[in-house]
Amino acid sequence: MNLLTLIAVIKRRYAPAKAWDARQLFAWVRWFYEHNLLLVLRGPKNEVLGLAMARRLPAGVSASEPYAHAEDGPTVVVELVIARQRGALSAMIRALRLRFPNTPAKIAWERSARG
Repeated sequence: MNLLTLIAVIKRRYAPAKAWDARQLFAWVRWFYEHNLLLVLRGPKNEVLGLAMARRLPAGVSASEPYAHAEDGPTVVVELVIARQRGALSAMIRALRLRFPNTPAKIAWERSARG
């Protein structure tokens, strides 16, 4: 899936992203994509039904530290979830569990706007 398509979905569905500089948003999404931390749920016509961006934090690192990630970190931070249809959210959670096997006891959902 094209990164620009995903960015367009994020801009439409995630209010804080509307105010971000295009380069900043592109860099943020690209980082998750390049690190295999961006999950996309597609419909039968290849449309985006769900999208999630998550990372595991290294021990002792705050979730507010951008781009901090360690595959074996003790906490999963879900930065963004977009679910456009019934069942998409539960499908995204299942996909996150597959992406992060041995999911730690702590899962943090990012709820604040990043600027």
